[in-house]
Amino acid sequence: MKTIAVALLLSAPLLGGDESGAPPASRPAKVLAVSLKEAVSLSLNHNLDVEVARYQPWIEDQNVLAALGTWDHVLYAQASGSETTSVGFSSLSGATRLENDFASTTLGLRKVLPFGASYDLSYSFDRSLSNNSFLLINPRWTQSAGLSLAFPILRGGSTAANTATLVVARIGRDVSVDQFEKSLTDSVFAVIAAYADLSFAIEDKRVKEQSLEVARRLLDDNRRKFDRGVVARIDVTQADAGVAVREEEIITAEAAIQNAADRLKRLMDPSMLREEVSLVPVDRPKALETAIDERGAVEKGMEEALARRPEIAQIRRQLLSQDAVIARAENDLLPRLDLTGRASVNGTDDDYAGSAHDASRGDNRELAAGLFFEIPLERSSARGSLTRAELEKRRLLLQERNLQNQVLVEVREAVRAIKTNEQRIEAGRRSRLLAQEQLDGELTRREQGLSTTFRVLDVQEDLILAQTNELKAKLDYHLALHRLRQVTGVLLEDFGVLLKDNLQPRVSLR
Repeated sequence: MKTIAVALLLSAPLLGGDESGAPPASRPAKVLAVSLKEAVSLSLNHNLDVEVARYQPWIEDQNVLAALGTWDHVLYAQASGSETTSVGFSSLSGATRLENDFASTTLGLRKVLPFGASYDLSYSFDRSLSNNSFLLINPRWTQSAGLSLAFPILRGGSTAANTATLVVARIGRDVSVDQFEKSLTDSVFAVIAAYADLSFAIEDKRVKEQSLEVARRLLDDNRRKFDRGVVARIDVTQADAGVAVREEEIITAEAAIQNAADRLKRLMDPSMLREEVSLVPVDRPKALETAIDERGAVEKGMEEALARRPEIAQIRRQLLSQDAVIARAENDLLPRLDLTGRASVNGTDDDYAGSAHDASRGDNRELAAGLFFEIPLERSSARGSLTRAELEKRRLLLQERNLQNQVLVEVREAVRAIKTNEQRIEAGRRSRLLAQEQLDGELTRREQGLSTTFRVLDVQEDLILAQTNELKAKLDYHLALHRLRQVTGVLLEDFGVLLKDNLQPRVSLR
């Protein structure tokens, strides 16, 4: 055997005479049996990787709210006052020393509309007091109420251009949900893989424990035969070395169990890492299903992936977002031509009530209209923005094509893994049966004096390897089935995970 020589040298100091095979670490006080669905459910509520991903849609919601602020109503008010004193320079000045007292107040409401127009509804009143003897109304109260309108005809006159920021923000929020769905899918698959690793580690240790029992029986038998003078001392030594090797393998297997359990605990609920909890997976690997039709499975899987994969949905949303950016950039290339208008009524009297009554009659009014035209001659900024947006869209189209090719590869690999593991399971089963038969034969031959302890232990190692390979093939087959569901975008559905129910944060920051 390949490791017996090393074991003969190291077994005594390493094992310290303990033949129980129990690792030095203390056993956990609590055993928790957990199914795969329970592990997934716990991870959705306690996994910090998932919790971190949950916050991005919330953050993007605030970007949408910020974009809506463009069309908020704005209420404004302004008040001012002044006092002036000046020297009268002529007999027409009204006083040798002019004193004027002026106060003004304005209230208004303005808003920009999604199609580009804006309005400003305002009300103002002024009070003017002077010692000028020529003034007919003193003090003078003036009130005015009016509506100002502005209509962009070219640049800024497109709903698509004016709402581009909001469209981009809303799509950005949808993209963040797609990204969260991918994070959630990857997290669920990580739990499945960690669960499978722990199952394998536990079963692998069980195989090695069974092998240890065989090695111990062989050692006991050799000792009895040595005492009777039937076998040589070397047979006892070889059998003892075989026990030492298998005890070492069990120690390593126990460490593998603890490592796999820690990885699963971190994904399920990190608080378990601080408790003495031993996880016991209760789900067994799935039985071999009907042999998969590789070509049909790839075609069906690709169809599902293009319809369900969040990465595909994400890049398609980004293309829609880029269309909105292009629409805004194209509108920015246009000259500016705005139509403006204002209508107001005014009133003047020597007191506030009188000026209000005068304004209400509508005798003093103002109607105004105008056009404003502006065009940048080079339009470098607008042309650069449009070209950049168009190039970004072309890049996204290439990314979409590249992503589809990547998805096809992933689907093919997943289907191929299922097919490969189908064959591995059958090959592993045959290998295990043949190895068991060979071990039984060697044990019989040894009883008849036709085989050696060395040969029996060597064949037993082959059986251990065959058992381990068969177990690994079964778990890999089980994992490959879930991997196919992951790459086709239906893994969450398989576990009954609804995306809308998982967007709310679960873990307290305290």
